[in-house]
Amino acid sequence: MTTLRYVTCDVFTDRRFGGNPLAVVLDADALTTGQMQAIAREFNYSECTFVCASETGAGPRVRIFTPRSELPFAGHPTIGTALMLREIGRIDGPHTVLEEKAGPVEVTFEAFGGDAVRAEFRAPQAVSVGGKLSRADAARALGLEIDAIVQDPVHAGVGLSFPFVELRDTGALAAASMQPLPAGHPLRDEVYVFTRVTGDGDLDLRGRLFAPGHGIEEDPATGSAAAALAGLMASERSAEDGEWRWKLGQGFEMGRPSRIGLRATKIAGRVCAVHVKGGAVRVMEGTIGIG
Repeated sequence: MTTLRYVTCDVFTDRRFGGNPLAVVLDADALTTGQMQAIAREFNYSECTFVCASETGAGPRVRIFTPRSELPFAGHPTIGTALMLREIGRIDGPHTVLEEKAGPVEVTFEAFGGDAVRAEFRAPQAVSVGGKLSRADAARALGLEIDAIVQDPVHAGVGLSFPFVELRDTGALAAASMQPLPAGHPLRDEVYVFTRVTGDGDLDLRGRLFAPGHGIEEDPATGSAAAALAGLMASERSAEDGEWRWKLGQGFEMGRPSRIGLRATKIAGRVCAVHVKGGAVRVMEGTIGIG
């Protein structure tokens, strides 16, 4: 029987049992795709990563799985995997590249608060915005009155596209819950809801992700959606050029608060770069028997 080492961590937090859990399976080159999917189902976290040898020499190859499927890119697995590889000595220096299916993802490390380290990645693909939905569809999907929804929802993504629904306040955010929906409803598989906040400590935004189509009732922190949200908000700014920063809170309603740093850069009217930053804390480690 082959055994593989794994570590787990909580991402987008500085304390255990907050943020979004992640399992990182090391030296996973010999695993088949089916075995990776089975292990991801066994952990039953929102995502699980498998670290393999580099194919290009740029950095470790990372495959990302939800309990149901493989993803080309995801944010909290990128942050958590990079920080765990650095912590166990597999990565050295101030930056690295993770080879993900969506393309190479640049990651930079930043020390803060003594020995603590955060990681920041640049989204591997350009921001796309489009495909508006109706407020009525969103209200039905979330169990809310239509006046709780600020404007028509819109799709945005940086490799993975999400439908975004802006809500009027944190009360509406807390009240939102995914409703049973018929086949073909545009929000049946997933929806990201958010609201702008003031007077909430260091946060500018609060959000929640429901993703029943991926086997995730609610996600405590979603880096790829956070990156898309930053790109969406920058694209809505009237300025042709600029850089904007936000702090996003997610997972509060689940009792797993997450804090996500966002940065978006716009040049000549185009959002040309989106960055996401966060920390991670190691929680468990062990081995998995295969065969």
